Amino acid sequence: MTISIQRLTLFAIFDTMERDLREVLITELMPYHNLDDILSQSELQKVQERSKKSEVDGDVIDGSEYNLTHYLDFLDTIQIINRNKAELANTPAAYFTSVTSELEKCAPIRNAVMHGRPLEIDYFATVCNIADELTEQASSSWKNLSRTLSEIENDSSYVFGLSFTIRDDTASSIYSNLPIPDFDDTGFVGRESTIARINEAIEGTFPVISLIGPGGVGKTALALKVAHLLLERNSSKFDAIVWVSAKANTLTAKEVIRIENAIEDSIGVFSMVAEEFEAESKKDPEDRVVDLLSSFRTLLIIDNLESVLDERLRRFIQKTPVGSKILLTSRIAIGSGDLSIQIEPLTLSESRVYLRKLVQSYSVSLLESIRENTADQYIKRLHFNPLFLKWFVTAVKSGLMPEKVLSNQADILRFCLENVVENLDDFAKQICSVYLVIEGPHSLAMLARLTELLPDQLEMSISKLITCNILTMVSINNLGDTAYQM
Repeated sequence: MTISIQRLTLFAIFDTMERDLREVLITELMPYHNLDDILSQSELQKVQERSKKSEVDGDVIDGSEYNLTHYLDFLDTIQIINRNKAELANTPAAYFTSVTSELEKCAPIRNAVMHGRPLEIDYFATVCNIADELTEQASSSWKNLSRTLSEIENDSSYVFGLSFTIRDDTASSIYSNLPIPDFDDTGFVGRESTIARINEAIEGTFPVISLIGPGGVGKTALALKVAHLLLERNSSKFDAIVWVSAKANTLTAKEVIRIENAIEDSIGVFSMVAEEFEAESKKDPEDRVVDLLSSFRTLLIIDNLESVLDERLRRFIQKTPVGSKILLTSRIAIGSGDLSIQIEPLTLSESRVYLRKLVQSYSVSLLESIRENTADQYIKRLHFNPLFLKWFVTAVKSGLMPEKVLSNQADILRFCLENVVENLDDFAKQICSVYLVIEGPHSLAMLARLTELLPDQLEMSISKLITCNILTMVSINNLGDTAYQM
């Protein structure tokens, strides 16, 4: 599991902020009161239940009153201090009242950090600004936080030495195995209308929803974002959200790298899903998954479906049990009675925000002072694609000049099209070969002449290439005549 430096930094800030708040309880309230005097009945019950659970899980902290404070929620701790502020021994009662609104802003961000939920684009700056304000105004009340901020400022590698684990003490009753999103380094950017459309589709009647688009456009990020929102809402629609990735390769600043032990076929998908629910069984993996989706209302998310799409998987998708749903991400259309949602690139304004955040997150000095019109040229040449923008920034960070990076995009094309091309039939590949020899848009008549394919073969293959985002239809004059451009 890869955890970004942004999440680690926020973890360090919240961990020490919570430690400072607990010390207020322990040193200023608990010497004079029992824990059940300053906690409500529900708060006391919550920490006791969490303490018992940690013992079962082997994470033992002795059950003394002092140690029970480790199991308090961040927001609960703030509210307890405010309820008892008149009893504080050393801190002026008015102080915590004055900073409560700022601390409350941190609560949902803290939960996202600690529970592995997606980070929004403004989370990092918001928390860092609040932490700086707290320590500047009253450093004596935030001794642990002050030390941590000093460590981070003096040693950029400090946070990598921290022990970070995802906490599972959320209120959600939905089982899930969702991974930490790989957009942690910047936070999630824009796309509110697309998220709303996917949510509407999941709430609707279609049992299978497909997010279709070229490589790097953000299909995986959107699927994860929507799944985490369902968890956060504790939606009663599902008992479980199960994630399985068939991703076969990854794009780095220097090359496309094959992922070891990647799932290669539908059997691998079925086996991985079944193992999330039960131990090994001699029963056929597909039958096990069907049984599980019938027994539990499950949102099954299969990422990068084009890597493993075969007839068996197509048949499985068509018999999704009532009550469960399947959300797919794929570079090619499924064509199995699914509701297909085409994922478009970022808008120009979203791309600007994302590029600026990438440059800031990766500290790329060469790109920090570029003019907006230069940035817009880079964005357009990278097709408003979030992964391409990230690839570009990390490549420049590695020491390459921007123009050199943009002049050689072979790795991008390989990453986006490798799995897609493998799924093309001979007729579609024949059409592609025409464009490799003769560039530019070609009419249907010209393609028929150059390929010598029959009309039905040509039309079916062109349709396939359009759904795979390899060809696009363009207008070639003012009369409405169209042609096809690679």
